[in-house]
Amino acid sequence: GTDHYPKLKERLFPNDEIWKFTGWRYFWVSFYVMGTSALCTLIDVTKQGCNPDSVFQLHGLFHVLSAAAMWFLYLFLRSEFIEINHDILHSQESLALKDSTQSEKPDPESLL
Repeated sequence: GTDHYPKLKERLFPNDEIWKFTGWRYFWVSFYVMGTSALCTLIDVTKQGCNPDSVFQLHGLFHVLSAAAMWFLYLFLRSEFIEINHDILHSQESLALKDSTQSEKPDPESLL
């Protein structure tokens, strides 16, 4: 059987483009800060650390930590870049150049 669909890698990364991230530390900081935020929400919902008369509320801390987590996630996504395999691009360009130079040559039969 022939494969009617191109391979996923070829569809996602034409010309061997690879998406890379340099800021993985931001991803992990975001992950842990969001986990801490979820823990604050859990404690708040179960009323274990609740004091309604206090200025400090865990639900408020949840919002601050969630915003910080989203900021770190933004920094992670901003660190994205696309790496292109230049060897493949150069080989494709050289093939295209070779084809274009061959088409410009006169036909030997027409010279006779």
